[in-house]
Amino acid sequence: MASDIIDFQLERGRHEELLGREDVMAELDELLVGGPSRGWVLVKGGPGMGKSALLAEWLKQREGAGLPVPPHHFLRRGVEDWDRPEVVKRNLAAQVERLYPELADSNARPETRLRELLQRVSDKELKPRNERLVLVVDGLDEVEGEPGGSNPLPRFLPHALPPGVKVLCASRPTYPYLSWLEAQAGLHTIDLDGERWAGSNRNVVRQYWEHVAPRFVPPLTPAFVREVVQRAEANVLYAVKLEEWLRGQPEKKRRVELLPRGLEALLEENWARIQELPDELGGVVREGLGLVAVAREALPLPVLAAVAHWKDSDGERFLRVARSFLLEEPAHEGHEKAWRPFHESFRGFILSKLGSERERETHQRLAEQLCRWPAETPGRGVRWSYALRHGVTHWLKAGRWEQARGLYTNLGYLQEKCRVAGVLSLEDALMSAAAEGPGKERELPKILHRVVQAESHHLRTEPESLPLLVYNRLLCSRWAKKRIEETLFPDGLPAFRLRHPVKTGGNERTLEGHGDGVTGCAVTPDGRRVVSASGDKTLKVWEVETGREVATLEGHGDGVNGCAVTPDGRRVVSASRDKTLKVWEVETGREVATLEGHGDSVSGCAVTPDGRRVVSASLDKTLKVWEVETGREVATLEGHGDSVSGCAVTPDGRRVVSASWDKTLKVWEVETGREVATLEGHGFAVTGCAVTPDGRRVVSASLDKTLKVWEVETGREVATLEGHGAGVNGCAVTPDGRRVVSASWDNTLKVWEVETGREVATLEGHGAWVNGCAVTPDGRRVVSASDDKTLKVWEVETGREVATLEGHGADVTGCAVTPDGRRVVSASDDRTLKVWEVETGREVATLEGHGDNVSGCAVTPDGRRVVSASWDKTLKVWEVETGREVATLEGHGAGVNGCAVTPDGRRVVSASSDRTLKVWEVETGREVATLEGHGAPVTGCAVTPDGRRVVSASRDKTLKVWEVETGREVATLEGHGDNVSGCAVTPDGRRVVSASWDKTLKVWEVETGREVATLEGHGDFVKGCAVTPDGRRVVSASRDDTLKVWEVETGRCLHTIHGVGAFHSVACTSQVICAGDVLGNVWILEMESSISPEAPPRTRESVFISYSKKDEKWLKQLETQLTPLVRNGVLEVWSDTHIQAGADRRAELENALAHARVAVLLVSADFLASDLIAQHELPPLLSAAASRGLKILWVPIRASLVERTELWRYQSPIDPSKPLAGLSRAQVEAAWVTVCTQIEKALK
Repeated sequence: MASDIIDFQLERGRHEELLGREDVMAELDELLVGGPSRGWVLVKGGPGMGKSALLAEWLKQREGAGLPVPPHHFLRRGVEDWDRPEVVKRNLAAQVERLYPELADSNARPETRLRELLQRVSDKELKPRNERLVLVVDGLDEVEGEPGGSNPLPRFLPHALPPGVKVLCASRPTYPYLSWLEAQAGLHTIDLDGERWAGSNRNVVRQYWEHVAPRFVPPLTPAFVREVVQRAEANVLYAVKLEEWLRGQPEKKRRVELLPRGLEALLEENWARIQELPDELGGVVREGLGLVAVAREALPLPVLAAVAHWKDSDGERFLRVARSFLLEEPAHEGHEKAWRPFHESFRGFILSKLGSERERETHQRLAEQLCRWPAETPGRGVRWSYALRHGVTHWLKAGRWEQARGLYTNLGYLQEKCRVAGVLSLEDALMSAAAEGPGKERELPKILHRVVQAESHHLRTEPESLPLLVYNRLLCSRWAKKRIEETLFPDGLPAFRLRHPVKTGGNERTLEGHGDGVTGCAVTPDGRRVVSASGDKTLKVWEVETGREVATLEGHGDGVNGCAVTPDGRRVVSASRDKTLKVWEVETGREVATLEGHGDSVSGCAVTPDGRRVVSASLDKTLKVWEVETGREVATLEGHGDSVSGCAVTPDGRRVVSASWDKTLKVWEVETGREVATLEGHGFAVTGCAVTPDGRRVVSASLDKTLKVWEVETGREVATLEGHGAGVNGCAVTPDGRRVVSASWDNTLKVWEVETGREVATLEGHGAWVNGCAVTPDGRRVVSASDDKTLKVWEVETGREVATLEGHGADVTGCAVTPDGRRVVSASDDRTLKVWEVETGREVATLEGHGDNVSGCAVTPDGRRVVSASWDKTLKVWEVETGREVATLEGHGAGVNGCAVTPDGRRVVSASSDRTLKVWEVETGREVATLEGHGAPVTGCAVTPDGRRVVSASRDKTLKVWEVETGREVATLEGHGDNVSGCAVTPDGRRVVSASWDKTLKVWEVETGREVATLEGHGDFVKGCAVTPDGRRVVSASRDDTLKVWEVETGRCLHTIHGVGAFHSVACTSQVICAGDVLGNVWILEMESSISPEAPPRTRESVFISYSKKDEKWLKQLETQLTPLVRNGVLEVWSDTHIQAGADRRAELENALAHARVAVLLVSADFLASDLIAQHELPPLLSAAASRGLKILWVPIRASLVERTELWRYQSPIDPSKPLAGLSRAQVEAAWVTVCTQIEKALK
């Protein structure tokens, strides 16, 4: 979007006309405009060598030649958000889209938007026309650091450049993360510190002084200029600052012998001048410079003055003396100009003069004045923003652990920090607290970091969910409710919190991003990265520590089945259904080679310990050995009678073990291809294998639900590991050889002792089959790959503790609450029902007797009995109190999917895969009626409160309404685009809510069958729903791992509750929500918060008005017209006239937008031309419209090119061809009435 573009005009304009760099500019032109079709150009040089000036000049020359300005970004530490990787990527993508608007993709994911866009531009524009697109990025060394110290460059620089794309960037040579860039293919480096450019550097300084010398009075002499050039030591920054210094000297002091030699000496000279000042003024200047150097971003002068407690004139006195050390950040709309060190080298110099103790004291001063929470100034101003971004850091650096703890245990603070600065910034703050605090202070931030880490995939998009996620995760970690409340929730506990712990699976982090199932994974030898293979035809590279996606490797023509990393960690080999293997560079994502030769899908691969060869397994029943470097096929190993599913190489590299669908494993010599042994014993296909580090044993995984341990040398079977409930897909051995981790179709991983075969732990959390796993080199973590499209990172030890929590042994398919609200009954695929106490979470009884999965349950109105539905084609009636089976109802011809009891408790209605419903007498078990009419299995049913009608849901995409007494079909409700999985009737019997695989819920009128509303927001199948007793809300359960609470009347989503796996069922009372998930958990959630509100809840809806200052009179007219609605409490109006002086305009805008339901845009040419609106108002408005349904109405004020913008697709309440400025007064007033009517309608 154009609104993502940052205007760097002022930053580029800071650099005056470039003198004497014709040779470097010619080199840049040759590398960027000519030369190879793609590549990197890195300009390196120490502080003051003119790197930024070169890049700015190159951009200026392109613009001067009448060419479009290339996409560019200037990274500047502490300037707005310019140093944040996601901002860099977003800005560059928006500038490329401005050049190629027809190739923009409004639905692109932020993390892949730039990469995918560059590929499209390459394919459709650059390659066909043999053109070049250059991206310019300055200041790589000033990018925001990463948690854990990982390299930030891959977060925003493309990992592989498509043809026609080049990148020009600049950095200090000492930046430690340049190795990533220097490993890129096609990199050309211009090292300004190198011998080649020494003459050029001297020439720049010489020409600079020849240019400025005549401006002095009297002019500087040629001899003086020659000496100045020599003393500059070829440093351009020195020349600029020395000129500034000389202008401050009287003519008699402009003597050569008094000139400092080199930049460091010049800084020393300036510092010495400060030391000579009178004590009072010198103190002001030193204190100000210390604050500027220690501050984490540029600060306005009033803020510096407030922190330093200066007198009125001290700020200006400080600037006059210290200006040579400072860089001014010009004022933006709504912001004051601010000050930071002129150069990062200046910051280091000042800090060295402060000393560590003075630096600590300065951190404390900044913390006390700027980092208290909540901020003491009205509105969300500088203090609010600064405290969020840097509060924890300053308190830690000041050694004030209690104050730091006050911030990182304040969930309101953490939530806002997550929203404003991002989840990685939050993780970084918690990691810093865990690392820098004294011993006793480290444990809590460490725990909170683990919680945030585990929930980071949710927090990235929903920071407002942080308090509830923290509470639930800690409760499941066995923290007592009282401890959680005292530590983190002093004002009360959040709504929708768990009453009792559930199994979370113990996973440390979830990696989301693949578009299809993840088929396998491999960890790099340093343990820092994991590579995943997916059915979406790609591989992805992830950081294990942060869960961040580093790269996507694209090139296969079909799904990728597996991958293996070379021992040096530099390359990864992938196996694909397209019958090929590919070799890639891990660091750059570049495709190195394609290995062709198999006659069918390649199912897996393994690299030899020397990294020279790779062995592949294929559905063509063979293995092949290849040279990694050349791609040459060395040997084909034949002998299996069916597909080869996987392989593993022994540590000495001499042998390979293969697994096959012919139920055997075979051992082969790699060098000769000779078959050494066949290992037989499995009862079904062998899906994978892993060799122990000593090479003596191999562990195999099989679809017969077992693993087996074998001796490689003799082929003898040593042990069988049994315990999985479905086929085992793969396995991995820990580095010490003592344990093996298995991945299974039962959605779990298990950890086993190799020696004894004992099961140590079960790791639960995936929502679908687990296809593979890999153990990190330290043996502490295991990474799993699943058909649920995710990878999960687990601490192996954690699984043991979590496995002791109670619950069902399989999916919880149904749940029901007794009328008194005291007990919950759950139904499960483990063929049982369980009865639970709501208050204590204690399991009261297990009801056993069904011969297949139990698919649902319903409690009778007196609460004494429960009826269960099962795939064994029966229903059973049980006594809740004793668990005794009372009756079995038989008659369906296929599995029973659900049931509902009539309000009088006399009858039960069942829904079956035989496409019918049946009505039964509960007491006698007699079948009363069969309701036929659906064209596919009936998935569920609900009875109206009067007991006269039943509504059924079916896989034929419809619901039907029936008369219970006669069995007559009353209506068919059509509208869903996929299976309807369940339904619930409102207490007044007038409406029914349906849940569907099309990811939506729908609200219908029972009487007429009319569709009233569609509730959209889930990311996967909606499996069930329940209506609250007051009929105002509906709760939905989805395979996207969430429960959502909706307002029935408006269709608005009120709350989202994140789980640890897919939710399959839900029930609710006025006080609790009960839900069942894929892990066998029964969730019991408190419906209400325990927080006592200090103020009445917001009842009026907010209308946000965006306008240009030149159109302010039109704003006043609209506000006047809206006055009756404001007075009547229908709405409240917000425009930027509400912003108080001194407040942070950007933060105020964000706050107002967060509460707005409708945005009204007063559109004119001035509105469209406003940088403030384009950069700070439209982006969040359009984002809110896409993500949470904010209504956008735009009103044409004066003629403009609005039809060329994104606003054109939104509604205008009046005729866009008749702007208000061209209408008569009466017509204008009538138009405003229309606008106000549409605003009120949009709110409803």
